[in-house]
Amino acid sequence: MKVLIALVALVVGACSSAVTPTPQVIYVTPAPVAEATVTAPPAPTSAPTEAPTPVPTDPPPAVPSLVPLGTWATIGDWKIRFTKVDWDAWPEIKATNQFNDPPPTGYTLVMPWLEYEYIGSDRVELDPMGGFYVVGSGGVEYDQFSDPSCGVLPDPDVAMNNPTLRNGGKAAGWICFAVQSSDVASLIAFSEFMFDFTGDSYAEFALRE
Repeated sequence: MKVLIALVALVVGACSSAVTPTPQVIYVTPAPVAEATVTAPPAPTSAPTEAPTPVPTDPPPAVPSLVPLGTWATIGDWKIRFTKVDWDAWPEIKATNQFNDPPPTGYTLVMPWLEYEYIGSDRVELDPMGGFYVVGSGGVEYDQFSDPSCGVLPDPDVAMNNPTLRNGGKAAGWICFAVQSSDVASLIAFSEFMFDFTGDSYAEFALRE
């Protein structure tokens, strides 16, 4: 009995003298997890859009060039030119005929000098009554015989002294227009022979150099 107690005491003593190890905490850093790369699906390819077919349009009408003062222009069977202009013709017109009326207030009498030559093959007279006009920046077209008019012109008056011409025949004289004074500075002349079918029947003329 004493032997057993001694043995137990020995064992307990041995156990109590043993050193209990201190537990160690190990921190483990987790390896970084690679992020998955998400690739967007390719956009659907649309069919190429065809460019619309251009619709042809008519070109704008050509603006005629002004024939310079003193330069000939061919209009049908005629060669025409203006060489000078009396920009305030009332004193001359008043002296020509005592019954001529002065221009209305706001109007000016403008009297260009016209030269012409017939280059056709017939015997003809120029038709000044239906062929010559002037227009200014106001957009009003003036003829020679609408009211107000210039009256009797100094000689030679193209409308009154209109000889019959053959090929190569030439003539010259005054034509006159009563125009609004505000149009005088921008005035140009134009000729249009409506019943001449032999060629170009329209031209515009500068009345200033």
